[in-house]
Amino acid sequence: MTTAIRVLIADDSAIARLILRQGLSQTPAIGEIITANDGREAIQLAVQYKPDIVLMDVEMPEMDGYEATRWLMKHHPLPILVITNLDAQAISLRMLEIGAIDVLNKPQLNRHEQMQQMIRQVQSIVAHYRQTEAPNLPPSPQQRPPTLHLPSNTSIVGIAASTGGPRTISKLFQRLIPPLPWPIVVTQHISEGFSKGLAQWLNNQTSIPVELAKDHTRLQTNHIYIAPDNRHMEVHRGLIHLRVEAPEANIRPSANVLFASIAHSYGSQAIAIVLTGMGEDGKEGARLIRQRGGLVIAQEESECIVYGMPRAIVEAQLANMILTTDEIAFLLNRASSLSQAQPSY
Repeated sequence: MTTAIRVLIADDSAIARLILRQGLSQTPAIGEIITANDGREAIQLAVQYKPDIVLMDVEMPEMDGYEATRWLMKHHPLPILVITNLDAQAISLRMLEIGAIDVLNKPQLNRHEQMQQMIRQVQSIVAHYRQTEAPNLPPSPQQRPPTLHLPSNTSIVGIAASTGGPRTISKLFQRLIPPLPWPIVVTQHISEGFSKGLAQWLNNQTSIPVELAKDHTRLQTNHIYIAPDNRHMEVHRGLIHLRVEAPEANIRPSANVLFASIAHSYGSQAIAIVLTGMGEDGKEGARLIRQRGGLVIAQEESECIVYGMPRAIVEAQLANMILTTDEIAFLLNRASSLSQAQPSY
């Protein structure tokens, strides 16, 4: 029998605490809900009650969410999901650097889908941490495909990620050696309004320029482009195209849309990487890339905060390789050094 999830909410707003409590309490998987008015109280309650996850606001009196997160990750590490407003997104993204898992917009009253998204993330994150802490847990039956000869004519790299993605992408980008002879395009599922801040934050993490994608921008080598929220991103003939068509499986931006455009435009010259995240976004697009001779890489299960999107790739037998973040970085650096022709974008 699965133990109910114990949640600690840290927020100085009584209204925000009430909205979060009411939303969480309607889910059978959620058990005890503990609330704190500020970061200092959150630390005390976290140590006392040992919650499965903390929903941490950023701006609070006495001690803010950043300082509370830093203390907890150093002295009493546990999963922390940052729940904040857009006006605090700069510091909330910095909280990823010190151990927070992801950043979400605070669910608003009567925004059912927004609340359900948060609940799904809470359940997925807790399930991952319980699995990794379980004693004598047998490893998943996962076979790593053999290492392949790397293509020397790579023209583009596409990356898909969701829950846990920002921290993983940051780690990956920090290990890449510039200049890269091709562009990188990224679809990261993140709360609406946070994609610009994410691009700025990632730009500060790496020496490779990172920018929020703009419509009809011509791709440049040694540049990284982040899909803006609420827009599908495609690449055709070296140009970025942003679309406002209906969400793909309730997701926009969709990795399937991005990967499909990469498959059609670049075929065997494409590398697709699927990182941590919920659901199956990216699977059908990766299928097209494989069909056209491109390379598909799934992140190793043990590293994923949520082994959803990579699992879909592996179980569909679409992954040429299953790698850790460090191995992915090594492969990309090796592919970069092997690239003989730098395409003109």
